[in-house]
Amino acid sequence: PAQAPDLAAWAAMRHALWPDADVRALADEARAMLEGGREAAFIAVRDGVIEAVGTVAAEPGDRVVDCDGDLVTAGFVNTHHHLYQWATRGRAVGCNLFDWLVELYPVWGRLSVEEIHAAALRGLQELARSGCTTAADHHYLVPRGDDSVFDAIAEAAREVGIRLVLSRGSMDLGERDG
Repeated sequence: PAQAPDLAAWAAMRHALWPDADVRALADEARAMLEGGREAAFIAVRDGVIEAVGTVAAEPGDRVVDCDGDLVTAGFVNTHHHLYQWATRGRAVGCNLFDWLVELYPVWGRLSVEEIHAAALRGLQELARSGCTTAADHHYLVPRGDDSVFDAIAEAAREVGIRLVLSRGSMDLGERDG
């Protein structure tokens, strides 16, 4: 069986996107049955794992959620992100890549671990709201050599309920090299 996204995060996200949806209690259920579509079809989820898809026999205690009119799809995967850049969103617009980097590198160099956590939290929330369940962050800012920045980004992902692949990024060309 495939690993499903955290049901509590999924339910909260779905409720935020479709406020009339009655799915907030899904995380507390032993098994959730998502029903809907043109044909009678179910997705059975138990303990955060997709257990069955298609024609699924009901079990005592199942919580059936009517998803008729909704789209149930696999989560999106964002394979290349720099979450700290959310902190400077809207700055240096209309630039080519080099001018953008020259403008923003000094700003990014002054970010604290707490500011990077806040940027990662907001960036991951936006990804989750758009259906992303896994994100890869290529992080190369280590404020004042404080490696706890990686823990802060991982904590932001835990808070949102999204899977994170966190890697240490690097660059091999400086400004003088173009």
